Amino acid sequence: MRVDFDGDQAQAWSADFAFTDPSMVPTTAQSWLDGRSGTRLRVWWRILTPSGWMERPVGTFVVEDPTVKDSGLVAITVPGLDPLAIARRGGYGGAVIPVGGMTVTDALTALFAAVVPGYPISVEPSTVLLPAVFDLWERDPADDWRDIADLAGMRVHTDRWGVITASRILAPETVAADWQEGPDCPVTDLSVTTTTSSIPRRVVAISSSPDVTPPVVGVWDNPTADAQSLVTVTRIQSPTATTAEACESVARLTGERWSRPTQAVTVTVPQRGDLDYQDLVLLRRAQAGVSGTFRVAGWDLTLRGRDVPPEPMTVRMMPRQWSA
Repeated sequence: MRVDFDGDQAQAWSADFAFTDPSMVPTTAQSWLDGRSGTRLRVWWRILTPSGWMERPVGTFVVEDPTVKDSGLVAITVPGLDPLAIARRGGYGGAVIPVGGMTVTDALTALFAAVVPGYPISVEPSTVLLPAVFDLWERDPADDWRDIADLAGMRVHTDRWGVITASRILAPETVAADWQEGPDCPVTDLSVTTTTSSIPRRVVAISSSPDVTPPVVGVWDNPTADAQSLVTVTRIQSPTATTAEACESVARLTGERWSRPTQAVTVTVPQRGDLDYQDLVLLRRAQAGVSGTFRVAGWDLTLRGRDVPPEPMTVRMMPRQWSA
């Protein structure tokens, strides 16, 4: 089986399961691999370390739409979905759910109770209130839960146990892995893409507030704009900037954020199914021009049967700015 984790996406988890036991072939709605059964599969990763066995769940998945092949031996394949995929397509069933004036916590709880009743939910307490009028009924539920969570600085995601969670994401400051080159470095393959095309020559910020007429504009010009390759002009709209000074500040902050090249790095290492989103990693590969601290964005993990040696895994780092 294969587990994919992409922490940058709302639906971070996905998996592909393979079975060879004919008794697992779904024949009724109650069969474990029938999409109507409500079966969720939890995957565990277990490895022997010098300090003993390390064991962690690496995801909990909803199964549906199995494929069965019979070539003398039965092969069953079934996808594993992030519970948020089910929540997104569930919709509100024609109901109008008024959440105006509620706290973010209560509104998100009501939303998920409507689209995935019975699923485990965890919402961080918040006293932030929604606008007086806010109804859930016509939009994609993912748009609603994202906008509501944003009000309190939260992010909606699914944890390793399959619990739909809304919380603030705090980046760890403890180093989770040291993969700097040397005789003990576990990195067997590294790929790095350095992007300069996103560096703007100019950033234009425009107020989109309905209270500002005519709209005000702020401009940031890149001090290195004499470079002929810098031709990108970035235009952004800000509903919160209502003065020229505020728009200029938004333009400057955006321009400075993207004013340097970015590096996107992927490495192949022995299995580390314990790595979490934004975990801190020390990484150095001098001949590839990679050095410094990176944060984990996602990984791909393949798990085989008992007594089969574990395959290496691919770990993708969050893009970071390069000092050159």
